[in-house]
Amino acid sequence: MKLVKTLRAKVHSPTRRKREALLALHSEWQRALGLPRDYGYLRKHSSLPSYYCRDIRWCVVKGNHSPVILGQNALNLRPGGRFAPWFASISTPLGRVRVPLRLAPEHSRLLAEPGIKLGMSRLVKKGPDLYLHIVVEREVPDIPIPVNAPVLAVDIGEKTIATSVTLGPGGRIAAPPAFMGRRVRGIRRHHGWLRKRLGRRKALRAIKRIGSAEHRKVDAELHDISRKLVDRAKALGAVLAIGDLSGIRERTRGKGRRKNRITNAMPFNRLTLLIEYKAAWAGVPVVLVDESWSSRECHVCGQDGLRPTRGRFVCPACGEWNADLNGAMNIGIRAMGYMSIAGAPCIAPARVASSNG
Repeated sequence: MKLVKTLRAKVHSPTRRKREALLALHSEWQRALGLPRDYGYLRKHSSLPSYYCRDIRWCVVKGNHSPVILGQNALNLRPGGRFAPWFASISTPLGRVRVPLRLAPEHSRLLAEPGIKLGMSRLVKKGPDLYLHIVVEREVPDIPIPVNAPVLAVDIGEKTIATSVTLGPGGRIAAPPAFMGRRVRGIRRHHGWLRKRLGRRKALRAIKRIGSAEHRKVDAELHDISRKLVDRAKALGAVLAIGDLSGIRERTRGKGRRKNRITNAMPFNRLTLLIEYKAAWAGVPVVLVDESWSSRECHVCGQDGLRPTRGRFVCPACGEWNADLNGAMNIGIRAMGYMSIAGAPCIAPARVASSNG
């Protein structure tokens, strides 16, 4: 399986000559976007090196700000020293320049790992600064599912977007549960209120602007949540078990406009994909578990319980639990049942529908 990751690096303190060369590349690329997409024509009427003229034909123009595509011939990376951990050698119309890069420590370590290959990267100009969006690729084998490993179960919900609990042998809680992502609901509600208020004023530009801000804030929260879950699972040597929410939007239809709006707005699938993606890079096995009835069954006795409030689950035999924690426990117990044969595909068995299904 091939994994792709984009690393964001800042071009750090280039000399005046090198900065002028990079700005000349960016300016000439933007000018070439308006020319016919023919290799021979671009070679004759632009000062771009040949590989830029080849790659620009596949560029999708978004306004006049399409980033410069850096193929494998246009970009080379070399490890550095004290001043900068990595240097980039970039071909420009004024010659090839070598500039230092500033990266996050984990990204710097990732570039040094064996098996890493460079993909089609980008040179982006934001204000006075220049950035490299470095695309790296790596082939990873399928991750086997161990039998007796602990399980880090994750219940994805609407109020608390990720409730996790670690289960050890026998389905016992091995570590305190964690409730993450409550800010996501607050961000969604706040921006929903803003859109409604601005809509009455017909402020379409402002609505578009706050929509972009909402997406960035929510995505940052989801990246943080998924990173913490994968790091914790890796530290514990655990299997990540996630409730499979496929088809949740179809199942919640007909339950009112407010319920439909909340369900459609929550990024359930986005969080699941981020967890799977980061887990694959870290070598952490992931099991998708059928989450049907996980929120209405008691994880101790299996009886159907009541949900008097959004956060409470009451079992007639076992007592009261946090509703999200009960759902995470059910997901973890089901995952341990699926992990019966080491390395076998973890496919959820068909379940007989309960009387109140």
